[in-house]
Amino acid sequence: MKKPALTVLFFAMAVVAFGQPLTHITIDSTRQKWGDWEQPEWLRYFGADHGDINGDGLPDIAAGRYVYLNPGGTLEAPWQRVVLDDNVDVIFVTDIDGDPFADLIAQHLPEIYWYEALDESGTMFRRTLIGEVPATSHVNSQGFKKASIFGGNKPELLIAGNGDVYALQIPDDPKKPWPVLKVAANTSDEGIGIGDVNGDNSPDIVTGRRRAGEEEPKVLVWFRNAGKQPEWDAQEIGSTEHPIDRVEVADLDGDGDQDVVITEERYPGLEPDAHLIWFENPGQGKGQWPSHIITTAYSLNNLDIADLDGDGDADLVTSEHKGVELELMWWLNDGQGTFTKKVMGTGHENHLGTQLADLDLDGDLDVYGAAWDAYQNMHVWRNDSKPGLRPNQRIKSHGWIPQSSDEGVFLRVGGKYDYRVANEHMNADGWITLAENIDLKNADGAELIVERVQSHDGTKGLAIQLEGFDPLSIPPPKTIPQAAEQYMFHDNARLTIPLEMLKSGDLRARFLVADEHPWDWPQNLIYGTTLRVYYKESVPVFTVKAVVEINKEMKLTLAGNQSENIEEVTFIGLYEDVDQDGDGVYRDWQYHYDRAELKGTLGKASQPPYQINWKLDWVPNQELPVQVMALVTLTNGKTVTTGATTVELPAERPEVRLGKPYNVPANWVTRNDTYTENLCMADTSGLVSSRLFWKSWSPCYDAGILLNGKELEVENTGPCYDEQWHKLNVRKNYWIEGENTLTTRKTPLHDGSMVHGMEVQWPGIMAKWKHNRPGERVSIASSTYEGRPHFVIKTAQLTYYLDQASGGLSRMIDAAGNDWLGFHVDSKEAYPKSAATSYRGFPNLVFTTADKGAGHPGFDRCTSEVTGPNQITVESKSGRWKWVYDFKPDHVLLDVVKTDPNANYWVLYEGVPGGSFKPANYTFGHSKATSSQADLPDFYKGKTLSDQYAWMYCSENESSQTVYMAQVQNDKKPDVIGFLGDSDEGLKSTNGMTVFGFGRDLKTQPKLKGPEKFILGIYSRSINKPEDHQHLAQYLNLLIDDYENP
Repeated sequence: MKKPALTVLFFAMAVVAFGQPLTHITIDSTRQKWGDWEQPEWLRYFGADHGDINGDGLPDIAAGRYVYLNPGGTLEAPWQRVVLDDNVDVIFVTDIDGDPFADLIAQHLPEIYWYEALDESGTMFRRTLIGEVPATSHVNSQGFKKASIFGGNKPELLIAGNGDVYALQIPDDPKKPWPVLKVAANTSDEGIGIGDVNGDNSPDIVTGRRRAGEEEPKVLVWFRNAGKQPEWDAQEIGSTEHPIDRVEVADLDGDGDQDVVITEERYPGLEPDAHLIWFENPGQGKGQWPSHIITTAYSLNNLDIADLDGDGDADLVTSEHKGVELELMWWLNDGQGTFTKKVMGTGHENHLGTQLADLDLDGDLDVYGAAWDAYQNMHVWRNDSKPGLRPNQRIKSHGWIPQSSDEGVFLRVGGKYDYRVANEHMNADGWITLAENIDLKNADGAELIVERVQSHDGTKGLAIQLEGFDPLSIPPPKTIPQAAEQYMFHDNARLTIPLEMLKSGDLRARFLVADEHPWDWPQNLIYGTTLRVYYKESVPVFTVKAVVEINKEMKLTLAGNQSENIEEVTFIGLYEDVDQDGDGVYRDWQYHYDRAELKGTLGKASQPPYQINWKLDWVPNQELPVQVMALVTLTNGKTVTTGATTVELPAERPEVRLGKPYNVPANWVTRNDTYTENLCMADTSGLVSSRLFWKSWSPCYDAGILLNGKELEVENTGPCYDEQWHKLNVRKNYWIEGENTLTTRKTPLHDGSMVHGMEVQWPGIMAKWKHNRPGERVSIASSTYEGRPHFVIKTAQLTYYLDQASGGLSRMIDAAGNDWLGFHVDSKEAYPKSAATSYRGFPNLVFTTADKGAGHPGFDRCTSEVTGPNQITVESKSGRWKWVYDFKPDHVLLDVVKTDPNANYWVLYEGVPGGSFKPANYTFGHSKATSSQADLPDFYKGKTLSDQYAWMYCSENESSQTVYMAQVQNDKKPDVIGFLGDSDEGLKSTNGMTVFGFGRDLKTQPKLKGPEKFILGIYSRSINKPEDHQHLAQYLNLLIDDYENP
């Protein structure tokens, strides 16, 4: 095919009147790479996606085997990192099964896994194999996209594998096999673009392709959607000088059809000769596609596409993967395919990054991405182009509430009672003065907060029109599912007001809704507005000092120079709690506007020393940092915000859990029907009290609320035809562990007529549960591993997997994701090969008699039961053996309480310190030594050490940690230490395990009898010097003494 003419476009570096360089934040600098656990050693992770993983309403990030939980606010507080238990590469965050728990899709090609969160915290996951896609030359794929290409309700998951693109279909029952279809053949393993190329209303696929005999993809092709038929037909778009890397599809020139934009990769990337190119659709994808070079730079392995400047067209973001400046670039489209460059950052390399998401929910798009060369780094760039409440600002607020409509309560917008036409509700021409005498000197931004009630389901298009300008849309809450107009909500909607709209000094406006409505009565209610103008002015240095007075209160005091005239100080907090502002975001700066007044704060003070007591008794547990900030209102009417101060909540507080509703119904108005939602309660142990919280409208028509079929005692239902915030105490015996059902009854006719009914506003009816168990808890959940049922036990520092049918531990995973046991099922067990797989585990207790295998992962000799908050009891099916695990933050106590009087046993640690068999990185020691040793005893070569030890350890220097095993009671039985490779190479083997044994002799015979206690744990330092050994010895001797003499 003849190559289309190449058009090179030149752009002036004009200053774009939009935004400032983005604020760079490194949210992780300690990431590891794929090759730290598996071959090839050089390989990094490819995946990155975002979504709400812990249910707090904020977008979190998943990248590689890591999950990053969004702290909210300025995004600069620490992001809690969750390390998945396996070396996988997460490529999608998407809802798989419709439950309230997050779902991740990860690759370990050829395997594709579904990771299902075990609870709302998003910190523990169950893994299920869902399909296979062929591995690539880089093991995993660099091309993946989720899109509904078959027209169903759920998206397909597209993954490039070994030169083809496969579509995984999510079945109705995702626990059953997932259909996998090859939809595009002879492609690259790089980026995938999705869009309707030929205008038939079906999304097509665009990828790179290798020409016959060539190694790199330099041909761009599109595949016409043929539904569930395999191997769609391909048509060539054009070719490139260098390998095609990222691909996106959008209308770039405003002509209504879908164009294609690509980036080129350069390796090793020493020259700035990679292109960013867009290909112009000639119409329905037919004919020659003119190509336009947007820019030439160093290797461009990053691309995303969105409307970045709010002008309605598709803009581009990319970043250099190589080079000197490592520019992060926005390319702003004029709507006709001409792009202007805006450098938004430098100095931070990305690979398959520069992904766009509104991470701080301020209305503009932020950027995130992972590095390749400096693979340890995970980056976020915060976009502050939209004004919003942030630390260290100067603000002026202008509040407005209706004065003459519905007795001054609210303003009706839309329908027959619209305030512009119904004089009995408001005598006005529709234009309202929301603010006067606005000071714009030194102003650099403004936003309007609108207190809006959806009121009538199906109402669309709420907007505000400032006098002399086009209307501005007022968006619904982002957390509401599709068709938000079908839900009831009462929120504080935020929208940016361009300063040029305020130049008159007054804000005169009118409210509008779309006339179209399913039952011909569109209506929203407006309770008030607050205009906030932000100023680029110096800010006096104030901070907040926090002191815990008693366990249920924290004293917050304004600190700093108080020479300015202070009228009032309002304290607010960034933490997770019930949602009072109606946006469905639980982790937020906790405040809202109610009739233009600031409510829901931590408290206010109007006299020196400007101090409050923050009551903590119902503040939920917090996984992420808690911050406080003060809003200092001066006598000149302006408000100064302090810096954000991170505070520690006292650990002695009772545990308070937040219950977030799910399966929340649309159009929740009790006049229509009976409605239900669900709340998931982890457990009821120690529950002392509970409360429900929700916002309603016209609750006087409530007809009863039931929890699991039991009627709740609602003392004061609230007003008719007005809003209400509810706080309802609930009897603790009404709750059940697991899924709870909350029901509102249908409102009956009153005197034969239908009445309004109670509206339950988004996000539904929330709960708080208070338990009388302070301090840190251990989480225990059911899962599977290696096809076997397991308990997953998560402590502060370690995650254990306990094989339920054997009663043995198969995994012990540290915070970095290293598995210090690493058991794997091996159907062809052999010595010494199985030292890399099925020999591993703890305590591998019973070696003889009919109970052989009890306590060893992989055997079916036992039953296991959770018998306490941090306790699991195991009993052999024969009834002759019983032991109890007591899980602590950094170790586990094994209490063998019953043994077979006719059999001996041993306790073994057979695992891999640091997660991999690397004897060169090990040192070891024991209770009879004075320092650590590097000359490891080679088990296979018969050099095992044997003596009577109180404890033994192996230190792994890369992780800077040490595994230890200790025996609580001294005895005279032989113990062993050895290191077993999985081949006749011994310690030179590429895999193997460490062998520590209490009660094992050199003839492989068990010698222990009767009940005893043992400890297995991780010490958070490596042992290389005599003084290190002595510190560990002191620690272990004290730990043993604590258990021997409690």
